Amino acid sequence: MREASSKLEFERAAHLRDQIATLKNATPVMPPQRKVKYPGKKQSKGAR
Repeated sequence: MREASSKLEFERAAHLRDQIATLKNATPVMPPQRKVKYPGKKQSKGAR
């Protein structure tokens, strides 16, 4: 961005600034988690 603005490419510099801001504010979206059941393993009743 600084290189572009120093070369008087203000439109490109503004575009790069906006892209940087978008990436900084982006939060990754994680898929919902699900429980995995293992065959042959008994479920425990209560904590010990």
